[in-house]
Amino acid sequence: MLHRIIGPRPSWASFVCHDGPRQAKMVWRSPGTFRATLTARNKHPSPQGRHMHANPLWHCPSVGVSSNSAKGMLRLFSDKIPDSAKNLWGVPNVLLQKFPAEEFTVTTKLIFTPNTKLENEKAGLTIMGFSYANLALKSKKDGIYLIYTVCKDAEKGKTEVEKELQKVTDATVYFRAKVSKGAKCRFSYSFDGNNFTETGDEFQAEVGRWIGAKVGLFCTRTTNINDAGFADVDWFRVE
Repeated sequence: MLHRIIGPRPSWASFVCHDGPRQAKMVWRSPGTFRATLTARNKHPSPQGRHMHANPLWHCPSVGVSSNSAKGMLRLFSDKIPDSAKNLWGVPNVLLQKFPAEEFTVTTKLIFTPNTKLENEKAGLTIMGFSYANLALKSKKDGIYLIYTVCKDAEKGKTEVEKELQKVTDATVYFRAKVSKGAKCRFSYSFDGNNFTETGDEFQAEVGRWIGAKVGLFCTRTTNINDAGFADVDWFRVE
């Protein structure tokens, strides 16, 4: 069961882009290409340095991604959730990496800039599989809120359960997911990068389709509009 959750480990790194949840569009077999996008920045290094894990497989959105070269960050524009999607399982624009090991910790620094004319733009860190959980910032009419979400049996079209944690005044946040033996996951957050607060119950990661459980980033909205908000990912570290 654990091998199924971690999934097979190819010896080369690649990107796989999707036009939809099930349609592969293009593949780059270029180890380090995306890693360079995230790591070749020196303005505001994390205490342990900017680096990605030697990623065996990444899924990436077909639209809504760019490098913010002025700030040296990866920018994820919010993309509308398809009308056919019941939850995040049916959303194509989710940037994911396979679980790299039995035990590991992912930490990312994210700056959320929603369109102030919209509600329900959402950006965060997610553990994906047939069931999933994530920690995110979500825009509402009166501001930005920290949200913890769980969706059991997501591939069967079940509804997400959101828990509102708090309203935030600082849209710069550090998200962390710690994965322990048995694929047990705990999420935490910080506003200073040093003091992290655990949230939610322990989440049991599950297999996904074809390649096991995954961890990564998303930025979504529920409204059709040309002027989408975005999330700038300053760094993403796997330890």
